[in-house]
Amino acid sequence: MEAALVGLAGTTVGAVTGFAGAWLAQRGQVRIQHEQRLHAEQVRWLDDKKGLYRDLLIRLYG
Repeated sequence: MEAALVGLAGTTVGAVTGFAGAWLAQRGQVRIQHEQRLHAEQVRWLDDKKGLYRDLLIRLYG
């Protein structure tokens, strides 16, 4: 009977550990994707701003 309880406890600990590891991995992937989207948006706006700034300087200084 004790062996069965130890096995059940081990299985439970393993399942909880596996679930926690999968959750952490998914959370990390979501964070990386979020950072990639933010970076892509900042780079896109930077390219747009360069053109606008160039046009502004041309109009300002002729």
